[in-house]
Amino acid sequence: TISTFFGSSVANDIVAEHGNAKLIVANFMVANVSDLDDFMKGVKTLLASDGIYAMETNYVLDVVDNMQLEVINHEHITYFSVVSLSTFLEKHGLEIFRAQRVPSKSGSLRCYIQHKGSNFEIESSVADAKRYEIDYGVFLPSVWKPMDYTIEHVRSAAGRYFETKTSEGIVGYGSSIGATTLIYSLEIGQYLKALIDDDPYRQGLESPGFAIPIVSKEEVFTDPVKANVCAVLAPRYVTQIIENNQHALDSGVTFLRVWPMVEEVPYRHWRGESSKKDFEK
Repeated sequence: TISTFFGSSVANDIVAEHGNAKLIVANFMVANVSDLDDFMKGVKTLLASDGIYAMETNYVLDVVDNMQLEVINHEHITYFSVVSLSTFLEKHGLEIFRAQRVPSKSGSLRCYIQHKGSNFEIESSVADAKRYEIDYGVFLPSVWKPMDYTIEHVRSAAGRYFETKTSEGIVGYGSSIGATTLIYSLEIGQYLKALIDDDPYRQGLESPGFAIPIVSKEEVFTDPVKANVCAVLAPRYVTQIIENNQHALDSGVTFLRVWPMVEEVPYRHWRGESSKKDFEK
């Protein structure tokens, strides 16, 4: 284990001591790299002539297609597509030979990369991905408009909902950087008495800016409960969080999805048509 940031200098040191790597794996960290040129220069140096560099990252197409607002933050410097990544790799003598759209984090991109012209044949998935991205319009500014409109709408809907629930006590569930993005984008920080987080290392701390206290669920879901409304600030884990807090649900706590819509969960579907029997009741 080398405790430092990876780049060309570190790659040279590793090669000198250990030789080249047959496999380099980077999952959900390349988007956080501030100097991508030096990072990829290091990959080029470290990778064996017949080696594979595998990277997985948030996929810009899924960010807009699935409205992944929570992944947009100051730590994510780069949002990748197959077209843009291929162009970038070209100048470093690298190429994608396989591209996959995978379900991680509600939609991500996994690419397998080699030295240009190396052993692996470039699969059709690479050309398919590029064509799909271009046809989808992922490089047009207008592709972001639906998310822009949705943020505006949900911000308004959340404000109206929370105004009517303030007296009941409102907490948020989740204190990750994604939760902070939602709190500020939807302008709901002033309504939250506390943030629940199951990670004991975060409990006892405060959220950025609003200084909302972070607590364990045991501190809120007591008898009687200290807050009757819980806004889930981790869109990918709404179902899981509710399943793990059935006792709070049974105690009368209302759980709320806040993105990409304001919706109380478990779902209470409105029935469009009522039978004669329903009216008779």
